[in-house]
Amino acid sequence: WLNSPNPLHRERACDVLAEVQKRPLGEGIEGLRAWDVDHTPIPHLIHVLENDPDSDVRCAAARALRFHGLPQTIPPLLRAARANDPDIDYWIAKALGSFHTYPEELRPLLPAARKLMVRLLNSPDEETRDWAANSTQCDAFNTPIINEVLLRLTWDSSRFVRGEAVSALAHHGVQRAVPRIRWALYDTDTVLGGWFFEGVVK
Repeated sequence: WLNSPNPLHRERACDVLAEVQKRPLGEGIEGLRAWDVDHTPIPHLIHVLENDPDSDVRCAAARALRFHGLPQTIPPLLRAARANDPDIDYWIAKALGSFHTYPEELRPLLPAARKLMVRLLNSPDEETRDWAANSTQCDAFNTPIINEVLLRLTWDSSRFVRGEAVSALAHHGVQRAVPRIRWALYDTDTVLGGWFFEGVVK
């Protein structure tokens, strides 16, 4: 299917390869089910992401790579971001928060990932901003420049973006965010997630 001339076939193939041979391993942490996933499709998905002529197919590959969530998926996603494709940017925004602390092999990529995060936080697309703000709750994105953008996003027109921005700032322990945290607690139009309350406790 990945070699089919029909783009829909190639897109569906990426969706299948996201979860191929996904098997339950039993109960994981806190009673959540753990999964055994076959990661051998990753090189094929990277090839599709970097070479397929159809935007929907490339997005499907980015979606699948995010699902696998392994360190080797981040470099091709960073390369894909150079295309400034708003649809792929959405999936990259979600993928960048895959690791709470970036593993050692990804540390050299952090400057590029942080620069990209600033661009995604400033995206004209609301859902991309929303997921980028969510992904900044990863400790690797606790930087002065990113926190400055997040402070501005606490006034975003989207209540979801405001909530994620406040949550990330609380998680990062940014003192300048305290007035906005107080305000958000009483603002019925701001969406507050679990990360926000964890940040408040910290």
